[in-house]
Amino acid sequence: MNNRRFLLYICLVWIGFSIPISSVYAQDSSQLTSLLRISPVILKLQIKPGSKQVYSIKVDNLASIPVPVQASIEGFDPSDEDSGVEVSSNTNTVSPLSSWMALDHTDTIIPARSSDKFFVRISIPQTVPLGGYYAMIYFTPLTPGLSIGSKIGVITLANIGVEDSLKKRGDILEFSFDKPVYESNPVGVHIRVKNISLNYFTAKPTLSITPLLGKTQRLDLEEKVILPDKIRSWKPVFTIQNYKWGVYNIKLSVSLEQGLFVEESKYIIVFPVRQSILLLILILLLLFIISKRKNMKRAILALLGKPYPETNITPTPQDHRIPPSTIMQALTSVNGSARDAATILGVHRSTVHRWSRRADDLLSDSSSISLVRKSTRPHKLRTSSISAKHIQQIVHLRELNWPLKRIQNNLDLRISLRTIERIIKKQNLTRSYSKKSDMRE
Repeated sequence: MNNRRFLLYICLVWIGFSIPISSVYAQDSSQLTSLLRISPVILKLQIKPGSKQVYSIKVDNLASIPVPVQASIEGFDPSDEDSGVEVSSNTNTVSPLSSWMALDHTDTIIPARSSDKFFVRISIPQTVPLGGYYAMIYFTPLTPGLSIGSKIGVITLANIGVEDSLKKRGDILEFSFDKPVYESNPVGVHIRVKNISLNYFTAKPTLSITPLLGKTQRLDLEEKVILPDKIRSWKPVFTIQNYKWGVYNIKLSVSLEQGLFVEESKYIIVFPVRQSILLLILILLLLFIISKRKNMKRAILALLGKPYPETNITPTPQDHRIPPSTIMQALTSVNGSARDAATILGVHRSTVHRWSRRADDLLSDSSSISLVRKSTRPHKLRTSSISAKHIQQIVHLRELNWPLKRIQNNLDLRISLRTIERIIKKQNLTRSYSKKSDMRE
């Protein structure tokens, strides 16, 4: 083994002196990091305890010069949710699969535009806990006089002992959005899926974006491997096609191999919040200006040095029915503004409009004098079915403080109590008018 390493070292030194230094440094760093191509990049194994297997990995040299390659088997900590692989320096936390693996050779020189095979021998102990195991095989290109820190890794995944027969292999731990309400594209999503089975599997999320009215948009995300009891996350940012305001249903469907799916749905709102708030402020400002327009009109006229139209008409609080002539006079004094006339008189502007239309129908400038209100007195009471004698008796008994029911029973009247009450009111009203007429005479 020592002789082999010595010979490899002599070859490396010879290659270093035989290749012109200018050509080595002339290569771009991006080219140096892509000297090798590995196949396969994921080595999936299904092994039984106590068995031994041999697998091959092909390494292609893409450079135009021979490249020394060093291979190694290392463990890794799959705690990183984004990449899934995080190199661990603590060997106690990694899977023991790396200790059950061995390479047929670890150092070689691959000629230009050529390839080589590395054989991996895996020996599983007879007694081992059943479940999923993982390790990493690294291939590092070496060039004299220039250090390259990049490695190309092959993930080795092994399900040892049992087939995964669970009906539910994973759970959606998180399906959330970066905003509760979106005013425009894009939309950010955070997805976290956990493997609750004993074996590894690949998970492929799919998002379906469906508006209330419109076609469904489908978005396929990257497929990732999830190791047992580990979590992988996706943070996609997508754009809604045919962007419209409204409510969108976002459905997440995660394929977990073997025809198994886990799904979850959520809703997002697309609405211009800031524009709506600005529009609401403008509407409230406009309503405030309308409600205070009289005071603003006074202020503007005062700034312009013009007097505000006033009137000497000041109706008293007990004036329940303002004469039509007064209304027309107020309307004329404010240059035909029904709103200002209504404010001065203390009535609704519809009242001013109504009397103004009646005055226009008479087609006369002095028509306000002929405008007369209709009487609001009750209509004539129909008492033709009651004799004058009964009316006198009803009024007389009521003056004696008889209740209405007693009057009805005593006189054996075929009328209702409400009719008796109207008769009494009419007689009292007639007497009051008679007294006023006598006083005028």
